Amino acid sequence: MKTSLENYKTLLKEHSNSLEKFISKNKQVTALRLIIAALILVLGYLYLDQFHLAYLATMIAGIIGFFFLVQLHEKLKLKKNYYQALVEINQQEITFLETGEASFEGGEIHHEAQHFYAQDLDFFGTSSLFQFLNRTALVIGEQKLALHLKNLATKNEILLRQDAIKELNTKLDWRQSYWAMAKVGQEKEKTYKSLLLWSKQELKHPATFYRVLGFALPTFLFISIAVTYLLPGQFWGSLIQPLIITDLLVAFSQVKYIRNELQYSDEIKNSLKSYAYLFTHIENETFESEKLTNLQKQLKQNGKNASKATRELAKIYANLDNVSNPFGAILFNALTLYHVHSLHKLKLWKARYAPSIEQWIQVLGEFEALNSLSNFS
Repeated sequence: MKTSLENYKTLLKEHSNSLEKFISKNKQVTALRLIIAALILVLGYLYLDQFHLAYLATMIAGIIGFFFLVQLHEKLKLKKNYYQALVEINQQEITFLETGEASFEGGEIHHEAQHFYAQDLDFFGTSSLFQFLNRTALVIGEQKLALHLKNLATKNEILLRQDAIKELNTKLDWRQSYWAMAKVGQEKEKTYKSLLLWSKQELKHPATFYRVLGFALPTFLFISIAVTYLLPGQFWGSLIQPLIITDLLVAFSQVKYIRNELQYSDEIKNSLKSYAYLFTHIENETFESEKLTNLQKQLKQNGKNASKATRELAKIYANLDNVSNPFGAILFNALTLYHVHSLHKLKLWKARYAPSIEQWIQVLGEFEALNSLSNFS
């Protein structure tokens, strides 16, 4: 049976090889993007000079290919960062076992001078118990681990934790993957607090009246366009311009509410992307201990898993963020009141799921704390 040190060295070698592979793929995709970008410029020049449709068709195909490579590059970058985190994790563990030096956070911020036993037992600080235990990357995970050390648990809770830790002890790859995903997210305390603040703010817009207009006005507009095309006449044609202007006025009346939501967009989008991977990692694993299965069950609300709900929210935010593109905002809102519908989707999402966000994040933190204790066991 391999020792912990041998396991870490084996994993380090495996993840280093995977990292090199994704670094190489990343470089290849970057080079191909540059070549295609240059080709698009050349084809564009040739089309403007000679007006051959073949040049235009090839240029359009090149643009589609370029955007495909942009998306592929982002996926490869994420994979590269993931394996880089796994390499760092195993290097840290090897250094810790070979030298006794821990490079993990010491948790000084959680020190309480008046705590009745934490100071005597050197729970926090350099070379402290917390530093030796700490395998967290999330703000809530570090907080949970500190609370496990400072707060006295009931006998039943201690037994539940022991069973959970024993089970997690057999899931080294799963624990390291979880930690790596959390590290890749690079969560900041400000980001975490912004998300919690946002989740507690009720969204009351758009009002039902604007929701009705969101369907009625575009419907009348498309009817007017269709009837004018099929049965040319002055009446229906005269309605098109006023309907477009009305659509834009209705859409822009909601812009201030959209911008109010978007003030948190960067923090929320980045956090949700990181959290969604962690939620999925928990949801897809099979657990047997009572505590872990109960934590897993808490990641479901209104029949939907937390991972799906958070990805849905990220998509809504991406749609709302398009309001910063003047051309797109004018075009889509003139025809469909696009941003009114997107704001309504956000309103529904917050009503259904926002109250659960803090609970979901608490689950992530509890898993990080238990992973840390399991790693030490």
